[in-house]
Amino acid sequence: MKNPTNLYVNKELIEAGDPFILRFNGKYYLYPSTCSNKHEIYCFVSTDLVNWSSGYVVCKDKVTSHAYAPEVIYYNGYFYLATSPNGGGHYIFKAKSPLGPFKRITNNILNMIDGSFTIDKDFNLLFLRANHKGISILKMDENFNPICRKNLQADLNGWTEGPSITYRDNRYYLTYVGNHLESKGYRVCYSVSKGIDSHYEQPLYNPLLIKTIDEYNCLGHSSTVLAPDLDGYYIAYHHLVRVFDDNKKHLYNLRNVGLDRLHFNGSMLTTSPSFFEVENPKMPDLYEDLSASKNNFEMINKFILSKKETKKIFTAEFNFRHKTKIVLSYKDINNYSFILLKDYLLKVYKVKDNKRTLINISKLPIKFDCFRNIRIINKEDEAEILIDNVSVTKVIPFLNGKIGYGKLNSIYFTAFTNKVLGESDKEYANIIPGNIDCLHSLENKKYSLDEDDINYVTLNENETVSFKVKGYLKQKYHLAILCKCDEECEVLLKSNNDEISCSLKAINNEYKYIFKDLKVLNISENDLITLKVIKGEITYKALYVEQFINKEVNENDIKLVNLDTNTIECDFKFNKFSDDSYFGLVFNAINYSKHDCNPSPSFCGYLVGFKNSLAVVDGINYGSERTYDVPQDIKINKTYHLKATIQNSICEVFLNNKKIISTTLIHPYTYGLKGIYINSHADVVVENFKGGKLWKNQRYYFSY
Repeated sequence: MKNPTNLYVNKELIEAGDPFILRFNGKYYLYPSTCSNKHEIYCFVSTDLVNWSSGYVVCKDKVTSHAYAPEVIYYNGYFYLATSPNGGGHYIFKAKSPLGPFKRITNNILNMIDGSFTIDKDFNLLFLRANHKGISILKMDENFNPICRKNLQADLNGWTEGPSITYRDNRYYLTYVGNHLESKGYRVCYSVSKGIDSHYEQPLYNPLLIKTIDEYNCLGHSSTVLAPDLDGYYIAYHHLVRVFDDNKKHLYNLRNVGLDRLHFNGSMLTTSPSFFEVENPKMPDLYEDLSASKNNFEMINKFILSKKETKKIFTAEFNFRHKTKIVLSYKDINNYSFILLKDYLLKVYKVKDNKRTLINISKLPIKFDCFRNIRIINKEDEAEILIDNVSVTKVIPFLNGKIGYGKLNSIYFTAFTNKVLGESDKEYANIIPGNIDCLHSLENKKYSLDEDDINYVTLNENETVSFKVKGYLKQKYHLAILCKCDEECEVLLKSNNDEISCSLKAINNEYKYIFKDLKVLNISENDLITLKVIKGEITYKALYVEQFINKEVNENDIKLVNLDTNTIECDFKFNKFSDDSYFGLVFNAINYSKHDCNPSPSFCGYLVGFKNSLAVVDGINYGSERTYDVPQDIKINKTYHLKATIQNSICEVFLNNKKIISTTLIHPYTYGLKGIYINSHADVVVENFKGGKLWKNQRYYFSY
C-alpha cells in the first residue's frame, strides 16, 4: 500500500479531491469530487482499501458539473448522496444501490458546501456542513430540508470545511479542515464529544493531519472508515500536486487520494501521512459473502454456522435483510446465544444446558424490512451492539464459539476478527514523523483512563516499552514525551543503531502532564524505538517524533532559523502603537505555510512578545491562543531588551533582565525553528536578535 492511491476512469488517471469512502456489505465505495464539467459523479470499489476498480458513473444530472465533495449514506433501505456543485448549496440524490443510478430528489437546499450525513441514536438523519466559522449540524425533515441548525465547536480561526463524524467506543469524533486547499498548511483537525450534537471539545493535540515540508503536502478534506479487519480505522484525504512546465511555470494543480491508519486513545486521535510503501490493511480472521458462497460456513442443526470459533474477545459483523436470528457463542444445540431481530425490537437470549434466558430487550425506532448491518464489539466486561453504525445497547459479554444465523436466506457479508477497539494497531508500524500513543507499544502494558479522557501507562524502574516505526529515510529525529514524573527520572531511548539517555526533572505546576524533551535519535526507515526507565518512575500518554527542519523562513512578517538553544532575546522599540500591533520571539515553529487565506501567524509553535503593550505568551496554531499575559508600561521610542527561555514546557520571560512571566506550556511544540514575528500593524524596530549564535546582527523594520 502506497500513497497516493491512483484512480482511473476508462484507463485514464483522474484527479480525485475530497474523497469520501462508504463501507457497505464488506465493500468500500469511494466518491471523489468531480473536477470537470462532465455532469457526472464517479464511484470506485474495493474490498481491501488497496485495489480499486475503474470508476463507475453513478450519477448523471445537469446540476452535477464540478460536483464538490459527494458523500453517501445508507439509510432505511436507500442510499442518499449529497453534493454541492461549484460550492453553491446542496442537492440530494437517492438510489437503491451504492453504484446508483442516483436520481435527484431535491432542488438546491442551499446550506453552503461540504454536506455530510450521519445518524443519531434515535435513527434520525442529520446533516453536517461548513459555515463561516466552524461546522453546523442540522436535522432533516421528510423532504430532506435541513432544519434546527446547531453550531459545533470546530473553529479554525478562519474558513472551516470538510466535516465528518465517526462514532467509536462511547465517543463521537468530528473531523474538519482549515486553511486554503492550495496552502501547504491545509490540515485536518478534530473535536470529541460524548453526544452527537452536544459540546465538542477541541484537544490541544491538533492538527491531526498536516505536512508542510517535502513534496507531500496540502493534506485535507478527510473521511474516516472502518478497516477491513473490523478493528482499526483509516483516514482518507487528498493531497495536492503542482504541475509545472519545463520552464518551471505553474500550469495547474491535481489532487490525489491518501490513506493512512488512524489511531484512537480515548479523546486523543493520532495519524501520520505516509508517501512510501506501508503494510496493507489486514483482513478479518473469518469473512464471506454468504449470498455468493458458504465455504467457511456449514449447516449444523438447521443453523448456518462458521467453521471457525471466535475467541473470548472479538468483533463480529452480520449483514442481512428482513427479520432474522443471529447466533453467537455456539458450542452445541444446547449451549449458545442468539439475537432475535423483529420490527422495533432487539432481544438477546442465552441458551445454557437447553434452558433459554432473556438477557436484554431493546425497543428500536426502526423496522427490519430492509437491509441491515449489525456489528458486535465483544470486550471482557461488556458487548456493544451497533445497527447501521448506531450504538443501540450494551449487554453482558458473549462467550467464544461459532457465529452464524438461524435463517438461511437473505444473509450477506459476515465476518469476525479476534480483536476489539484497535488492538490490531500495534501489529502495524507507526509512521514517523508523528505521534505514537501509549496503547501501541508491543508490550501488553496495563493502561488507565485519566480525567482528560486519555489513557496513560506507568513505567517503573527497568521497565521497557517498544514501538515499531517506519519512515522515509534514515535520519535524525527529535523526540519528546507527554508525561508526568513526580520525582527526577532517567530514561534510555534506543533505536537499532543509536541510543541516548535523558534526565527528566520533576516540575511542580498546575498541569499533571506536560511535554518534555528527549533529545535526538538516529532512526532508520524500518526500526524499533525502545523506551526504558533507568531510574525512577514515569507515567506517559504519547511519544512525539519530530522531523528536523533544515529550511529557514524569510518572509515579510516572519524570520525563522535553526537555532540549537532554549533561550532567545532581542532589543525592540515601538515607534507607535496600534490596536492590533503584535510581535515577539518565536519558539519551536513547525508547519510554517505562507498563503493569503491562512490565519496569521501561519505556523504551529509559540510566540513570546507583545500585543500592543501587553506582554504575552501565546500558543500558535494558525492563529493564536493565549497562555499567559501581563500588562507592561511600554513607552514609545524607548528601547527594551526582551529575553525568553523555554525548556521542558516551562517558559520564563524577562524584560530588561527582570522576570515578568513564568508559566507552563501545554501545547505539543518542543522542537522547531526560532525567530521573530511582526505583524503588519506593529510599527516596531527589532535589532540584535540573539540565540545560540548571533543572527546577522541586523535591524528589522516592519512599518507599513
